[in-house]
Amino acid sequence: MSTSSDGQERVKSKKVSVIQNGQEESSDFIEGKQKKEAAHTINDNGKEDRRIKVAAAASKRSKDGDNNSKVRGGKDGECLRRIKREWKDAVKLGIAYDWQKIQTVTVKGRSPSGRYPSKDEDASDDNFYQSNYVRIGPYGKNLLRWHFSIMGPVNSVYMGGVYHGRILLPKDYPMSPPRVQMLTPTGRFIPGEDICLSASNYHPETWTPRWTILSLVDALRLHMLTSPNEIGGVDASRERRKILAAESRSWRIGPIDHGKMVQCGLFCTKEENDETTESKKEKQIKDQADKLLKIISSTGEEFSVQRERVESSRMSTEDITKRTLAQTVIIVAFKTLVAMLKSPLRLGILIFVICHVYLRPMSPN
Repeated sequence: MSTSSDGQERVKSKKVSVIQNGQEESSDFIEGKQKKEAAHTINDNGKEDRRIKVAAAASKRSKDGDNNSKVRGGKDGECLRRIKREWKDAVKLGIAYDWQKIQTVTVKGRSPSGRYPSKDEDASDDNFYQSNYVRIGPYGKNLLRWHFSIMGPVNSVYMGGVYHGRILLPKDYPMSPPRVQMLTPTGRFIPGEDICLSASNYHPETWTPRWTILSLVDALRLHMLTSPNEIGGVDASRERRKILAAESRSWRIGPIDHGKMVQCGLFCTKEENDETTESKKEKQIKDQADKLLKIISSTGEEFSVQRERVESSRMSTEDITKRTLAQTVIIVAFKTLVAMLKSPLRLGILIFVICHVYLRPMSPN
């Protein structure tokens, strides 16, 4: 009986050990499975985090106005290369414009007008006035949205006017034509409406990549002289167009201000600048003559005050060289006379010399 009871206890102990071993193995298996699932979860979360970061960076670029990815349309980014090339050409011509900072961009740098002093003033003036009728450039960071301001054609009802518009480029430019709009009221085009031109989006069959933004602006400027029979055109009277031309010189929208641009010397011809310079010189000569007459006609304390003002504001060598010989002689004689009257000794010497030369008795022959 004892032997059989021992055998039963051994069988029970083996079963317990097997059960315990199975539970341990199952627990190890479950723990390993949980670790693998946690590792997969971590990897998935890492991938998801990377996806979230990439999406956030892309949205940030779009909010910041980074349009280079949009501009890279076409084969191997032809659109971006073409836009950069046209901008460089505009900089060389001195017509590239930064609409945000209200400055002309040239190869020499930036300035409100784009003019720089040069030794050869005549040549620099000719180069400046030759391209002073237009300013073009992208608006902000959006390279597909170009703005332009042009001077009205000469010998027309638009003469003297300054007109602003924009050119909206497609993503596959220059393979597709752009949209053209005029924003300033002209009496010829509807402001803010697409204009039907042979080189615009209305006629893609006649478009050729040889057209540039500048050539399109020049074509639109000449198209102002034609009859209004296209989409986006309007037919106002000559009187109305002249009134709008005068008002366009002070037209503004956002940072674009034609009044400031005109004050900086933009959109004027060489003849107009010469007339302005001559009028300024005539005004300066007239002011100097009035001051001189006022000083001569004054006496006493007023004379001494005016004399002190004249002495305190002495002429520079540059002003003297610009005056004529007659003006210089008159001014020097006047200053000499003032110096004589100021000193009694000099005045006495002057009287003695005059008496000795003109009042001495004539010697007998």
